[in-house]
Amino acid sequence: MNKIKTKLATVQVSKGQGVGEGDFELRLEEKDDSHSIIWPAPNSSAKTNNNGPAFTFDEEVATYTVNGPVTKQYTILATEVDRGLNGLDDYGTGAGNIDLTPNMSSTTKWAVIDLSRHRGGDNGQIKIGFDGISGLSPKQHGGSLSLAKRFIRVGRGIPFLNPTGARL
Repeated sequence: MNKIKTKLATVQVSKGQGVGEGDFELRLEEKDDSHSIIWPAPNSSAKTNNNGPAFTFDEEVATYTVNGPVTKQYTILATEVDRGLNGLDDYGTGAGNIDLTPNMSSTTKWAVIDLSRHRGGDNGQIKIGFDGISGLSPKQHGGSLSLAKRFIRVGRGIPFLNPTGARL
């Protein structure tokens, strides 16, 4: 039996809202069949650069004990919170699957979410990275799962680190 951790890893604005808008203030909710998290917190938002680099937040969703292949379906609800003169929040939904296996490598799945107002219209797009990370079997590693924290995702110029911390 291996432990596999899933987490929301990154968010990036892939299409801005227009001249009148600055950075995005985002709130994300991830749901799977048995877990739900809200980032950064209910009734809150976090600033994300408009068309800038990816924002990394590494928010753990769940840890699963996996004996064989399992597919987890997830849904991400995004809110771009508007304050002041711009007034109306923008919303979008993304979904996908992540395959978990006992000896899996670290993997990232992407969800691209188009944002729109409740009255319609295109108001930007974000790209969310959702990770599955092998928690490493306690049996294999003397009961410690801490080595899993040395794995980071591959993508957008971020190197992959092996369990010793060396770049590959």
